[in-house]
Amino acid sequence: MFTNYQAYQYRNTSALKANQSLIMEIEKETPGLVVENLVVKNLDDLSKPILQTYDYTFDNAAEKIGDDIYISPLSFLSKLNNPFVQESREYPIDFICPISDKYTVGIDVPDGYEIDFLPENSALEFNNGAINFSYLVQKANNKIQLIVEYNINKPFITKDDYQNFKNFYQMMISKKSEKIIIKKI
Repeated sequence: MFTNYQAYQYRNTSALKANQSLIMEIEKETPGLVVENLVVKNLDDLSKPILQTYDYTFDNAAEKIGDDIYISPLSFLSKLNNPFVQESREYPIDFICPISDKYTVGIDVPDGYEIDFLPENSALEFNNGAINFSYLVQKANNKIQLIVEYNINKPFITKDDYQNFKNFYQMMISKKSEKIIIKKI
């Protein structure tokens, strides 16, 4: 879902592109990702967020060890390395505008397997709600649904808040990289 400034940018850069071009852009970001059935809604309705949905397969999202399968459901959605590596910072971080990202990922557990381990749900907050992150994972029958939200409500991070922000970002990355384990029954 793209809202506000992100929706504006998407409409300016991608609205006239063919679906195949959009798919190629998504796949280019993550080698091994194969996207199908891309649907983009609300491009012409400026009062609504842009909704982008697609099915995908990603060879690198799961690893089989013995009879167990370890799934990294968010490995293709975002960087799993902290870009904030400096020990200190002389200038503030400016994200320019508020940002709201929401991802919903559905996973079908293969026949003959059951869910063995799901990461705990969590919510993280930086600087009294200036930035927040939530991670919700649920199971229903042989399906797993993961909902992740990341909101930058105040896009300006002072240099004095840099270390705390760097730590917050690392905790968020650690949560995103947790694995789901399914086992053979």
